[in-house]
Amino acid sequence: MAECIYDLDGPDDLPESLKLVEFLCAEPEKPPPKVQGPLEIIDLGTEEDPRPIQISGLLETNDWAKIIYRLQEFKDYFAWHYTEMLGLDSTLVEHRMPINEGYKLVNQAPQRMSKEIEEKVKEEIERLVKAGFIRPAKYVEWLANIVPVLKAITKAV
Repeated sequence: MAECIYDLDGPDDLPESLKLVEFLCAEPEKPPPKVQGPLEIIDLGTEEDPRPIQISGLLETNDWAKIIYRLQEFKDYFAWHYTEMLGLDSTLVEHRMPINEGYKLVNQAPQRMSKEIEEKVKEEIERLVKAGFIRPAKYVEWLANIVPVLKAITKAV
């Protein structure tokens, strides 16, 4: 099993973002909380540029109207596309793979995927590179296969 390596003096020196990750990972067996009621999908965008959100279907009509009004008012504060997320703190979102000396690196055999999936993966990688979210890996001696997870298509109400 892999282990985390930090170049720090002690646990008190961890950045706040890492303390949060440590806290959230403390109980990995604990199931996530279940949604208590139905969710309603609301589109804050246009037909050409949809911006769907989900809010509780159990809210009273007056509360619903207030929430939708506020979400419409501040919809520019939310990001629906990678390119809208400029300036993310790299200490929060950057992943590194420090490896102890002496560990044997393992290459996985390439896995084939259908042409349709392969095209979607290439498009997604191009979008992420263009947005500046990813770059070529520093760890080129070994690789892990991409595991695409297709999302269910949802329609806005």
